[in-house]
Amino acid sequence: MKIIKETEKYVKEVLKNNVNARYSDNVLYVETIYLIKPELKGLDFKHIFLNCKNYGIPSFKTVERCRRKLEKKGEYKAPQNLKVERDKMIEEYVRYANNGGW
Repeated sequence: MKIIKETEKYVKEVLKNNVNARYSDNVLYVETIYLIKPELKGLDFKHIFLNCKNYGIPSFKTVERCRRKLEKKGEYKAPQNLKVERDKMIEEYVRYANNGGW
């Protein structure tokens, strides 16, 4: 739980200062990682992503969960049109998962 609480403060800061991060979890992840470990800027991001534990940085999923938690609390929400789009993607996935495929 410690890593989630720690990560949440960084995610909150990125969402507060970078509106683009509200639109894209990829942007959010990159900016969060660079906020936590600025010395990683310039390294191959694929390498960073695949070795997040070695670098002591949170996983993509941890950052995503923190974003969802903050949005649920009403903080730094994505625009309504993006929420609608995300909800549609969730519905599609649920149909896919429940039916054993497309």
